[in-house]
Amino acid sequence: MPKLKILFIGLLIVFFLVKIYPFRQKLFGTFNYKDLENSYNHSQFAPNPSDAVSVIDDDQLYQYAGYIYVTQGVIDSVNVEHPPLVKYLYGLGLILFGNAVLIQLIFAIGFLIVSYLLADKILKNTYLALLIPFFLINESLFINQATTTLLDLFQTMCVLLFMFVYLISPDNNPRLYVLLGIILSLIAASKFPALAVIVLLSLFIFELAWKKFNLKNFAILAVVALLLYLTTYSPLLITQGFSGFIRVQLQAAHIHASHVPNYPFLAPIRVFFLNQWPVWFDSQNPIHQTAFWSFLWPILGLTIFASPMLFLTKKIEQSFIIIFTWLYFIFINSRLFFPHYLLPLLPITYILFILEIRSLIKKISPNRLLSKL
Repeated sequence: MPKLKILFIGLLIVFFLVKIYPFRQKLFGTFNYKDLENSYNHSQFAPNPSDAVSVIDDDQLYQYAGYIYVTQGVIDSVNVEHPPLVKYLYGLGLILFGNAVLIQLIFAIGFLIVSYLLADKILKNTYLALLIPFFLINESLFINQATTTLLDLFQTMCVLLFMFVYLISPDNNPRLYVLLGIILSLIAASKFPALAVIVLLSLFIFELAWKKFNLKNFAILAVVALLLYLTTYSPLLITQGFSGFIRVQLQAAHIHASHVPNYPFLAPIRVFFLNQWPVWFDSQNPIHQTAFWSFLWPILGLTIFASPMLFLTKKIEQSFIIIFTWLYFIFINSRLFFPHYLLPLLPITYILFILEIRSLIKKISPNRLLSKL
């Protein structure tokens, strides 16, 4: 890696650490298992429903689940609706450091680095690429994810890594698809695997339309991803066999399917443009505002709708991320929605925004200095 890129990455990390300094208490807080267990046993997930007197937040739930997974090896009793990989890591963080947020800090730095590398690959301009992590560090949603033990940050980092590895690698190399299968398994094992399916479908459409599709390589990718996904359920497979794994997957699918009739459609569009989040859980106040919203979000929303024009530039690399953006955007607009579901879109839409501005400048003033960006 050129020295200039290493310098930029170092500066990004320093800037990020300065940005999260106000949240240092979260990074160095002390873990108390008894308090966490008590919160869970009196939450909406209480084993005895009559004990449910409070609500446990997702970040606490994932920490509790991870600690149970790592210390007891039981992964089918707490938060079965999401795969266990990231929760394992939170559990290890609690055991090793007494704080799972430190694990999230590592994910956040990785997220920024991969965002920069992907932007540099697509934009082919080191200085413009630097804008992407700079924008992200100033996003309240990212800072919240970096200091809260939710599952989206690691999963999004792996999505960006998948795109970067694919775009920098030679075509039709079976070893590439083995590596992509490994990364895809990380995406699938981090949170409910829908995002992994969207990544795989995006790759399928991209290769079918812009490259020579190779069924063998695609099969290698899928098999590697599936086998490694299974290994994350090893404690369950060892104790209950494949039937136990299937039972948990069906249970998770049932939980997610139970949400289907209970939410407003097109919520992400309203959040992007108006900061209006139509919720299903508050009949007295059915429209909430998210603290993560910024004045740039309507611009990013317009960027998504304008992105198909980039197909006219006939640059292959950006087509992959456009396909993913639209598939994911359609998906989150048709299901239960929380504002942090927008995280996978932020780095990509910032890249697309720069591509669109650069394309517009070249059309308006092709002979000027700015057109060389």
